[in-house]
Amino acid sequence: MLGEPIRQPCEPLGEQRGLVAGGADVDGPSRSNCMVIMCLPSARAGCGSRRTRISGRSPSEWARLWASPMGLGRKPARQPCARFSLSLYPALRRPVYAQPMSRPARVALLVAVLCGGCAGAPIAFPNATPGAPLDVPGWEYRPDGGPGPFPAVVLFHGCHGVSASNHEWARWFREQGYVALVVDSWRARGIGDGCDARTPDVPSTERFDDAVGALRFLQAKRYVDRHGIGAIGWSNGGVFAIAVINGPSLERARRRGVTLPEPGFAAAVGVYPGGCFSLVHELVTRPLLVLLGDADDWTIPGPCVEMVERMRQRGADATIVLYPGVYHYFDVIGQELTYLPDVGNRNKPGECCGATVGFDPGAFADARARVAAFFARHLKGR
Repeated sequence: MLGEPIRQPCEPLGEQRGLVAGGADVDGPSRSNCMVIMCLPSARAGCGSRRTRISGRSPSEWARLWASPMGLGRKPARQPCARFSLSLYPALRRPVYAQPMSRPARVALLVAVLCGGCAGAPIAFPNATPGAPLDVPGWEYRPDGGPGPFPAVVLFHGCHGVSASNHEWARWFREQGYVALVVDSWRARGIGDGCDARTPDVPSTERFDDAVGALRFLQAKRYVDRHGIGAIGWSNGGVFAIAVINGPSLERARRRGVTLPEPGFAAAVGVYPGGCFSLVHELVTRPLLVLLGDADDWTIPGPCVEMVERMRQRGADATIVLYPGVYHYFDVIGQELTYLPDVGNRNKPGECCGATVGFDPGAFADARARVAAFFARHLKGR
């Protein structure tokens, strides 16, 4: 059993605050001794949502709380105020993932997201699968401001595939001075929606090989700083963002002939990452930031909290931020609080089916600020 977390005051980031494990002070040292603190208010303060204080709990206790009938994993209340923020985005009120969007609506959404600046340039690169490299499509966003070299970020989509949200993040990274590379692992394999419970899983080695190919692609560009390349992934893609800085994952890849080109990825961010349970006994070798809602019933927080705590006990620079009352897709602008009944979910009986998703403006703003500070420190501030 894991011991009690070390408790030490940490300053949250700004006014939009979350539950932080592993070092919350983004303006201070790169790694603090904080394990778990509760920082309020969240974006939904005043909406009647629960505020379960888990400060001082060990990860194993946290997992039991999640599993208990009265714990954090219960069905979300459908409160009208949970959607108040969508009035700020009148063109995006239709659910993003909850139901099929008409073609005009999809086009309007893409235009709204992409035309705030030039869209990314379509690219393709070979992945690193030995003997049978696959051409992987993607989009590259290059910042203005001279020939570089610039730091860079590789973006890995979730099971729904590359979305307007991924492109919006890429454009935001470009505005922060990064080359952003969106990797489309699904289109390379003819996959549409990978979230459907009936869709066969892609072997984990394939997306890992895509990540290595993306790194090689960027390292070959004279306008990219090869020492300042990071990774960020969402949900299914989040575990691969973690894997590319995970020592045992890199060793397993080497045994099958796939070597991450030096100096590798400098840091990684997992946004509501899946697969934390598979990494609990492993160890990242570069800085890691995990962002997750404590009400997420698709990639539940317990395994990610345990993963980060165990890695920290072994010396890793790993941080997790939990947002109270927040669900999956909290960063997808326009996603109404919705239950998706048909998506595969390993946390349900028979690994099927259903999960809750919803945009949260406070968590989104805080996540953006933390990602900006994290990558600025580890990709720019070397």
